[in-house]
Amino acid sequence: MSFVVNMRNTKKLLLLYVFFVGIGLFVGCKSDDGMPELPDEQTIDESDDEEVDDEEVEDEDPSLDLPSDFEITISDILYDSATISWSTAATDNTGEVLYAVFLNDEEVVRNLGETTFAVIDLRFNTTYEVKVVATNSVGETISLTVFETPWPAAGTRLLLERLNKSEEVYYKLQYNGNYQVVTFVAEHSGTALNYDTTYYYLPDGKIEKASLHEESFQYRTIFEYIDEKVHRIRDVDDYIESTESAIHTFTSETTMAYESYVCPYECDITLADVNVLFDSENRLTFYQWTATETPTNTFSFAFEYTAGNLTKVTDDDGNVWEFTFDNKNSFLTYSSYYPNDRVEFSGFLISLKNNLHGRLRSVPFINSFKNTNNPVTFSWNGTVYRTVEYEYNPLDYPSKVVHINDGIEQSPVTLSYRLAL
Repeated sequence: MSFVVNMRNTKKLLLLYVFFVGIGLFVGCKSDDGMPELPDEQTIDESDDEEVDDEEVEDEDPSLDLPSDFEITISDILYDSATISWSTAATDNTGEVLYAVFLNDEEVVRNLGETTFAVIDLRFNTTYEVKVVATNSVGETISLTVFETPWPAAGTRLLLERLNKSEEVYYKLQYNGNYQVVTFVAEHSGTALNYDTTYYYLPDGKIEKASLHEESFQYRTIFEYIDEKVHRIRDVDDYIESTESAIHTFTSETTMAYESYVCPYECDITLADVNVLFDSENRLTFYQWTATETPTNTFSFAFEYTAGNLTKVTDDDGNVWEFTFDNKNSFLTYSSYYPNDRVEFSGFLISLKNNLHGRLRSVPFINSFKNTNNPVTFSWNGTVYRTVEYEYNPLDYPSKVVHINDGIEQSPVTLSYRLAL
């Protein structure tokens, strides 16, 4: 009995010992405020995040390493060139700073180590936006400025480059080194009237061929020479199913033989004798065409010039066309050799009374002549039926043309030029 009691007492004692030991451990782990101290996970996480963020700011903020701001200076501005300079774009990096230069968003040079660059082949009277980009291994810094090229000196020769009849209708020209037109492009947006004329020249500069291309056919004017003089002029119209050719051949200094062939299937041939006269400046003064077959048909024109301008045309019926001119530079700065250009070009041969422009289309040498000045009035048999008003650029070339036909003002035509370099 006593053994059983003693065993029970021993168990109780063990349980009490374990209990008090646990209480002691618990008390020993308590904080000053009576709560158990636990690891402050939130504080640790925030501290770690702040250190990471600081490192990221140092790595991602490039402001300390980008090239510094810099200023652009434009000097030596001429009508076709200028010098662009800029202050050094400093950097905290030891890496090299390179520059790129843009004019009107077009890159003109890159990977430039210097802080100056000369631009050439500029257009006169043109505003240019300059952008210089400084770049290093981190990034780039940009500086901008604007300058305008002046007009060239008075007396500088210009070449007509573009004529705008409207936003949809315009003409563009290109020239060779001898200031001879090589391409004439007519654009009529939204229509099938687009065409271009290409000009070919011999090594000595003489015209060899003018070739007009449209969508379905081609016109050509071909020049042949003997002893450096024009011997034959062939006007050829190549259609899809036919070929039409008009040929003028000199038989002497004042006579020509004329042949015309229209050959869709069988050739219809027209033969004629032509008499021509030229003045001391080799300008055509008289043209007479006489058919050699029956019935005999004939027509003639007489041409008069004053101060380098064609001022009067008289036909064999006594009709007289007269023209007056200003004293400015002619906008027609090229010889077309092909009649369509001159007729559509709003120049001398356009909408002349009694279809004079159409009647003169087949007359050689007229289309290679260009007036010194610009026509102001057009009259037929003593009555003025057309006047022309102009605005001029500082070099006295027309920049705007307005035709007034029988009192009705037509849409203005604007013109732009390039230098004859």
